[in-house]
Amino acid sequence: MDGVLYLGNTPIPGAARCLRALERMGKHVGLITNNSGQSSASVIRRLERLGFSAENIDVLVATSVTAEWLAEQRPGGTAYVVGSHELCGEIERAGLRVFAPSDTPPLPCDFLVVGNYRGIDYACLGRAIRVGRAGATFVAVNRDHLFPVEDGLRPGAGAIVQAIAAGIGRGPDVLIGKPSPLMVNRALQRAGLSPERCLMVGDTVDIDVRMGQAAGMATALVLTGVDSKETIATYDIRP
Repeated sequence: MDGVLYLGNTPIPGAARCLRALERMGKHVGLITNNSGQSSASVIRRLERLGFSAENIDVLVATSVTAEWLAEQRPGGTAYVVGSHELCGEIERAGLRVFAPSDTPPLPCDFLVVGNYRGIDYACLGRAIRVGRAGATFVAVNRDHLFPVEDGLRPGAGAIVQAIAAGIGRGPDVLIGKPSPLMVNRALQRAGLSPERCLMVGDTVDIDVRMGQAAGMATALVLTGVDSKETIATYDIRP
């Protein structure tokens, strides 16, 4: 949704009007976000604060999908979470024992979960690397290297994932968010729709468009976020 509906706390002109028009046409509107710093409830509150009516919109957030997936794999398991308070809370509510970024987790730990965390420091990176090297399943909430805000681009969760992967000596075992098909498949199941009937709209070719095409959807790129007309040519796919 960052770069498509809003930039930081600034709504993109016309976005709310477009969603209202789709609703009036009887279209199902679903929002899939790689946001690893907010819960589903906080995303809905943010949408409404920015002037979007979320009443009839299906919102799927990477934090909640991550929590659901962890609980399915190992109910009551342990997780060291490099991420926000909201991400830790979602995983804890799913029934796992959560160790926050500043905690010293036990070794071995079942999961190492990495999202975007603005408080990252060397101590936290060291704990994450030790957990990963001790055999934890390495779960990346998303691999977005950048995300757009009002004043430009900022590092995303993917930048932190790569730093930890370099220390562990291997990449994530599981990717939850886009372009992984996991999130879009759950969204389709919830909506009861086939991919052929859907259009994926996003602001990144390598994340949004790649996932949509892999799922069998038509895709559309908006130029209000990460990618531009100039960067489209650098990818092996086209929206």
